[in-house]
Order: sequence, then structure tokens, then C-alpha cells
Amino acid sequence: MGVEYDKSSKILFSASGAFIRAWDLRDSNIRPIKTLCSSGVALSGAATLSSIPTGESPITALKMGTSGNFYTAASDKVRFWDLRMFSCIGKLSGGHQAAVMCVTTWDGPGNTDYVATGSKDHYVKVRLVFLLILQQISHLLPSTGFRSGVNRWNCRSVVKP
Repeated sequence: MGVEYDKSSKILFSASGAFIRAWDLRDSNIRPIKTLCSSGVALSGAATLSSIPTGESPITALKMGTSGNFYTAASDKVRFWDLRMFSCIGKLSGGHQAAVMCVTTWDGPGNTDYVATGSKDHYVKVRLVFLLILQQISHLLPSTGFRSGVNRWNCRSVVKP
């Protein structure tokens, strides 16, 4: 479950179960204008149960990127959406081996986003997202040992062209 707000379009996103509702706050009659599914499908308005695709997974995280992309996590996948068209435009590659539980973003060079994802597989992955090309720049591996009760992190760089 989560909530995210797009300041430029004044649309509020609320996640519950396998679906994200997009609420247009500019309209005096506030209602869902789109339903985004964990599989990458977008449905009109407040979709009914009969119109929802089968095989959906619970949404575990959502985040608005500074570039205008919208990121959603469900199961071990992170999808990103173009909110001008309400369409899924991609999926982050080099995915996790377990459920992604958190997503955060920050400014990248130009109109890009750095996206960090944390998963139950004990990995944190950081990627630079630009246009439709993805580059995984690094990931962090938790060490198996503890020192003074604090988990140490080892950084290993993985750069793919």
C-alpha cells in the first residue's frame, strides 16, 4: 500500500493490492481516472473486477521520479510508466531474485532518474534510467558478518553499456 503525488499534473496515486488508482485532483468530482495494474496494463477509470487481468501481484512500492517517470514495484519486477499516456514503457533489467520492497529516485544527469531498489533478496540495486535505455551502474551486497552489531556493506560495481 502506498500513496504518491505528481505535482505537475496534480494527480494522486494510491496503491492497494495489485492496483494503483490515479485520482485527478483538479476536478471538483474527485474520482479515479485510471487504474494501473501490476502487470503493466492500464485500465480506464475505476476498473471493475471483471475487467481486471488475472495473475496480478501486490504492489509493494511506488515512486514518482524527477524526470516525470512513475515507478512501481510488484513481486521481483519494477516497471516505469509514462504518465502523459498512462502506459507502461519499460521494466528495469537485471532484476531481483525476490520481492522488491522499496523504490526511491533522485536526479540524474539531464532529464534522467537514478533509481534504487531494495529487495528481500538482500540486494540494493541502483540504476540510471534515461529514455528507454537502462544502465545498471552498481549494486550493494550485504556482508554475512556483523561488526559491533552493525551490518557492513560491500560495494561491487557492475557497469553494462
